[in-house]
Amino acid sequence: MCRVHRVAYELFSGPIPNGLVLDHLCRNRGCFNPNHLEPVTRAVNNLRGVGFMAAHARKTHCPKGHPYDEKNTQIKNGARRCRACISIENRRYREKQKAAREAQALQLV
Repeated sequence: MCRVHRVAYELFSGPIPNGLVLDHLCRNRGCFNPNHLEPVTRAVNNLRGVGFMAAHARKTHCPKGHPYDEKNTQIKNGARRCRACISIENRRYREKQKAAREAQALQLV
């Protein structure tokens, strides 16, 4: 058993290289036109898709508008985070903690 698009590609274009999968360039998974198929890695195929992960990976800026670049991007547990936003969040947290300590000190007086 083999999917028809794989058979069509191999008949007209040759064998699919090891470790590669066929990407439907036309985005129609039912299509078996060999001209619409390209062998790529699974990662490339997933990133070219229309799913949540692919859409997220294509983003170039965080929701606050900071760029996702080498300098400003932190990757933790596979998740991409904006260093500028982390810095802002940490500053707000420290200010909130300081205000709470000062309020508590005033109550003790």
